[in-house]
Amino acid sequence: MEVLKPTPGDTLSVGLLNGNMGTGKVVELGERVVMDVALTEKPLAALPLTLIMALPRPNVLKRTLICASSLGIKKIYILNFNRVEKSLWTSSALRPAIVREQLILGLEQAKDTMLPEVILKERFKPFVEDE
Repeated sequence: MEVLKPTPGDTLSVGLLNGNMGTGKVVELGERVVMDVALTEKPLAALPLTLIMALPRPNVLKRTLICASSLGIKKIYILNFNRVEKSLWTSSALRPAIVREQLILGLEQAKDTMLPEVILKERFKPFVEDE
């Protein structure tokens, strides 16, 4: 993994979450980065793909969300099955802020801006009947 260490004058790929992508020229570095940004490109088209999975353990969930997001999957269903431990549904890994963070990490890898939708379904039978 490579960490970017921009200097003034460098041009970087940038994007607005759920918006366009483009380039940003670093103008100033300090406590924050000041950039001239041009968002001229539309985000990648979404794959016609939905991921449906049982709720895994927290560390695996985080890795799976990153991978799914980086692959361009835009809809993710997380379901309860008989073998899913009930305590996993109270895990901090399911907090919206944590889920969002993992999805954004995947988007960064894919150079994409469209945030996937994650839908939690704690009851399997109604999901199968309704969806």
